[in-house]
Amino acid sequence: MGRNLPLSSNASNVFDTRISAEVKRRHFCGSCCGAGVMSPNAPEHQPDIARDVAIIRLARDKLFSPPDDETAKKLNKRMDETLAIESPPYVEGVRALDNLTNLRIRIRTQNKEKAQVQPLPQFPLFSLTPRPEESNVCTGVRINSRQGLRVLDPEAGTPAICTESYLQFICDYANRWHSRVTGIDYHSANSDPRFFFFPSHQLFYTQLMENSPEEMAEETGKYLTRVQFWKLRFLFLPINFVPHKETDAHVALCAISPEEKSMDYICSGGDTGLPNSPRSAGSRCVPDTVAWLSAFLGDTFLPYEWRLRTDAGHVQERSRGDCAIYTVMHAQCLAFGYGIKDSFPPDDQTKILNRRRRYVQDLMYQGFADFQEGAENTQ
Repeated sequence: MGRNLPLSSNASNVFDTRISAEVKRRHFCGSCCGAGVMSPNAPEHQPDIARDVAIIRLARDKLFSPPDDETAKKLNKRMDETLAIESPPYVEGVRALDNLTNLRIRIRTQNKEKAQVQPLPQFPLFSLTPRPEESNVCTGVRINSRQGLRVLDPEAGTPAICTESYLQFICDYANRWHSRVTGIDYHSANSDPRFFFFPSHQLFYTQLMENSPEEMAEETGKYLTRVQFWKLRFLFLPINFVPHKETDAHVALCAISPEEKSMDYICSGGDTGLPNSPRSAGSRCVPDTVAWLSAFLGDTFLPYEWRLRTDAGHVQERSRGDCAIYTVMHAQCLAFGYGIKDSFPPDDQTKILNRRRRYVQDLMYQGFADFQEGAENTQ
């Protein structure tokens, strides 16, 4: 079985074309529907009030706008609880978390040197994904306040545990919503999901590049059967790697759609995942991904039937630690039906701090609430 995936002439539009045609039917939206009881962090589903393009633009504006006042107060309260100081500005407060971290290190060192046990100051719990008995894609990941609030620092990268939790929240919500709309259980434990993310697989890329396709196929079988794989709309794989001659890690997204027989390698840094990528320090993981799929699926995987796209990602202009923010938003845009093409505003680079705040809001609210008719649904 070949290691390179043939390119289809119309591959570049496969997802955005399908999403444009289906977004009304699927009803994913991020706008507000008016006054009423607040349903925090719920994407809105009212396609009758707007065309599909308008829905996507409303969602885009919401995703890159500051959190509402009530949410901002809650974020400040979380900061207060962690630092025991009154409402520090976001960035200063986040960096003050380092002082608490250093204090913990000093106390731990003193405890070892003096053979004493002085209690360590604890970071409060910030977010928790559903437990495995509550969801077929979540694993009960716990995020403390230092990890969750760290995302508010515009110069900092995103903790890997936050990326994992956010991807779990995305898949959990999408599975829950499809279950409610279709009447078919795609969400509860032991049911077959439509959206999936391998639990605790931040090291997927490392394993993919170091192990044989057969070993990766065996690893995949711990989480998915072949039958379950073919039922998926999307399988999301974060690709974590340190580019050649660089010290900071980078993360991209591989979005595999068994339903469409399509694979997207989506990178905000312009990498294609191919050996001839214009970004010389890229991941080069696409051929290995195809080889893994071939080993896992056997005769049911016919590469010539699949379409590959490697230029779908929205490329960030600034060299900052925003790649994980773009990665989870790429996954969110696909899972929620917005598509990628029109989901980023022209000035997304200047609004990226707002997007970071929204990201932290999503973590704080522990994912996305169900839409409530007649409520003010804030995403």
